Amino acid sequence: MGKRTFLADRAITLPAASSADGELSEVAVYRKGVYLGIIRIADVLRPQATTAVKSMQQLGIYVALLTEDRKAIADATAQQLGVNEVSAELLPDEKLQFGKTVARNLKERRAPVTANVSRARPHIQA
Repeated sequence: MGKRTFLADRAITLPAASSADGELSEVAVYRKGVYLGIIRIADVLRPQATTAVKSMQQLGIYVALLTEDRKAIADATAQQLGVNEVSAELLPDEKLQFGKTVARNLKERRAPVTANVSRARPHIQA
């Protein structure tokens, strides 16, 4: 299983992406090099996510959305959260690098924290 690019890198042929599914995450499924299908997932924000973002912004904390999701999904999520800066289609290491860059630019030691607001698995890197 993996993203379309993951399967394409392994020379596994996939059908063309549907533009109607722009706000759904996709996981392509294959077995022994043969494409089996696509699972489409609709991310739903946790009820407390918007409140948490607004609370951080009221405290003067700059909030940016960094995600592995496609741009259409990221933009829709950012709009729901009230976040102004969005970086989509990032790899985990790219998200971590963003946090390190922000911390370095602030000239303070801060722990870059990312939390996926639509899944149960938070990611914290200090």
